[in-house]
Amino acid sequence: MRYKPKKYKNKLAIVCLTLLVTLFLTITVNLQPDKQPERPLRADSEYRVYEYQIVEIDGNEVYGESMTDSSKIYFTNDELEGIKVNDIVKAYFEPEDLIQLVKVEKVNEK
Repeated sequence: MRYKPKKYKNKLAIVCLTLLVTLFLTITVNLQPDKQPERPLRADSEYRVYEYQIVEIDGNEVYGESMTDSSKIYFTNDELEGIKVNDIVKAYFEPEDLIQLVKVEKVNEK
């Protein structure tokens, strides 16, 4: 029998192409972030609402940490009366802009 290099070249090209596609898909999947972004407690047409626990109060400045992930919040305590460390608050943000804080309200303890 004679050696037919054309058949082997085609098979080799298919195997290499398959390996390259597999490598590309593996790298693409591994580059995706493991953690999903925080989901709001309630997303309506008006606001996005998140819960935070107050961890520090320094005069009029209030610092809180998210109940669901590692995000943090800072706001000034102009409207909330009787807020203290370890209280839970709801923060309302504009739906399109999570930097724009609309209001903060204390969650009633039951």
